[in-house]
Amino acid sequence: PSDGLNGIVIENNGAVELYHNNIKRLETSSVGVSIPQDLDVDGHTNLDNLSVAGVSTFTGDATFSGNVSIGGTLTYEDVTNVDSVGIITARSSIYVADSIIHLGDTDTKISFPSADSISFETGGSRRLQISNGGIIVDGTQSGNNSAILYNGTGFLGFYASTNSGVNRDFRFFPSNSNSNESLRISSNGNVYVYNDLDVDGHTNLDNVSIAGVSTFAGNIILADSIVHEGQTNTKIGFDGTAINFTSNGVQRFQVTQFAAFIQSGYKLAFISTSGESAYIRSFGTNNGDIQIGSGTDSMAQFKRDGAVELYHNNNLKFETTSTGISVTGQGVFSSAITASTYIQGTSSNGGLKFYSDSSASKGVVLNTDDHLVPTHDSNSDLGLTGTRWRNVYADTLYGDGS
Repeated sequence: PSDGLNGIVIENNGAVELYHNNIKRLETSSVGVSIPQDLDVDGHTNLDNLSVAGVSTFTGDATFSGNVSIGGTLTYEDVTNVDSVGIITARSSIYVADSIIHLGDTDTKISFPSADSISFETGGSRRLQISNGGIIVDGTQSGNNSAILYNGTGFLGFYASTNSGVNRDFRFFPSNSNSNESLRISSNGNVYVYNDLDVDGHTNLDNVSIAGVSTFAGNIILADSIVHEGQTNTKIGFDGTAINFTSNGVQRFQVTQFAAFIQSGYKLAFISTSGESAYIRSFGTNNGDIQIGSGTDSMAQFKRDGAVELYHNNNLKFETTSTGISVTGQGVFSSAITASTYIQGTSSNGGLKFYSDSSASKGVVLNTDDHLVPTHDSNSDLGLTGTRWRNVYADTLYGDGS
């Protein structure tokens, strides 16, 4: 070297130093060799231990058969693949350009398809996506059949379709068998409960469709009507203090605080367990009369401004008239008969008859010729030995001559 410049420095029992242009490039020590500047090795090099204090740049492949300890930052530039056989621990963020893919199962991954979106895919199809618009749940569906879970201002929304113009069902199952559905919110907005519904608080429902038995421990409060499904003109309505029964748009029966009313021309029927039916109905002129019957038989009729008729086996037996009553057949009385004017017989019945028993075999008849005669010849007495008539007034008395 020139004067004042070092080339090789050899110290007694010490280091050997190599210089280039008076700059130290290599130094031996008691533990090895120290290279204070860059080391350019064109050939193959085996190093038992390598400690790098600064930046190391590898333009080709670097193979390490043992552990590599990095005290600072390891920066990868233009790295296509990193293969780690153990655990990777990141002290800070991991930046991924597109996807995190399952090794050996490339169609299962977590990807970032666009800004502010995270997609979860299995079998090559998206199953779940999280974005600014909420959580999209695909499951085995796609397109309009995907659902959205959205936490909005003041509410948590669950949309059955990603398309605002498509309506789909919500269905709830206690297991994944799909055979024991418990609750459904249908695409038309109706709610179906397939098992018991236990509501402890107050509930307001506009429309309720119940397929089975409903048990109410308290009152049922209705604003207007109970309507037959599919036939809205048949219902039980509530109007003030009245209850109205309507079929086919016509009110048939009404109950008020004062009375019960049957629509004119119709029956109030009572059907027994054997299938026989008794009824009350209006009939006659302007439906102003009332009939009580059973089957084809009439039992009683009440005629406006007219008679009251009572029947036996569909035969008229008792009738009121403008002058009194008319009895067809026998009249059996368990106590006295009191007449304010008179008792009248009929010519068709042979006059007025009085019998002492129900067999109609013993008695007297006031016939149509105004004769009072016994029912049997020479078989009845007028009075008894100890019970006699006081006086008998007659124009002529006839006897057998004895």
